[in-house]
Amino acid sequence: MTDLRSKLFSFRAISGIWIFLILSGIGIISGAFSVFGAETADVVDYRTFFGFDPRTTVWIIAELHLMFGAFVLGVPMFAVTVEYVGVL
Repeated sequence: MTDLRSKLFSFRAISGIWIFLILSGIGIISGAFSVFGAETADVVDYRTFFGFDPRTTVWIIAELHLMFGAFVLGVPMFAVTVEYVGVL
């Protein structure tokens, strides 16, 4: 029974490795085609938001979103840790 389990586990591990290698190869090849086969895009003038270009505006909004999320998740974790240390 254990010999069958070890063979089955070995088969699953080897097949998982092959799947990983095949998908990695597909990703590398498709990435190379997209990089080397890309055409240059035309430069487009986008409108500005509050004097910033759109990329900067989106970056600021995303950064604020991440900071707020870190605060919302971090403060309760810090409070629980402080309470736990205080009880000890």
